Amino acid sequence: LMKKLDAAAHGDSTHAERQYLFLKLILMLKEKPLTSRTASRLSDYIEENLDKISSLSDICNTFHYSKNYIIRLFKKEFGVSPIQYINDAKIKRAMYLLETTSRSVKEITEECGYSDYPYFYKRFVRRTGSSPLRWRAQIQENPLMK
Repeated sequence: LMKKLDAAAHGDSTHAERQYLFLKLILMLKEKPLTSRTASRLSDYIEENLDKISSLSDICNTFHYSKNYIIRLFKKEFGVSPIQYINDAKIKRAMYLLETTSRSVKEITEECGYSDYPYFYKRFVRRTGSSPLRWRAQIQENPLMK
């Protein structure tokens, strides 16, 4: 986003386009608070390996941190437990894939690291208020619902 803003500032973009990019950057910074380097590394690892992470032990073994340390760090930096963070990231990815692809819900479930469809379904409904297929249909009908 910073590169786009820089290119817009030095290119032939309109004032409105530059203003849009700037406001988008501000909103992004507001959504994602600054975190410690360790929390950022853990978060990046989770985002890149959602399909492989099945428990907190997977993260502990990779980074050689204790479970208590990771739990305290996530509570402090993100306001949730690591497991809540992982589940939220998985559901966000599922939402993105449902919106941007035509893959089946089963494929998306597996790609997001869920081996148990009923568990995924329950988490998805709790987060969005509707089933994955209904949510996909609603988004396709009205893209502003995101």
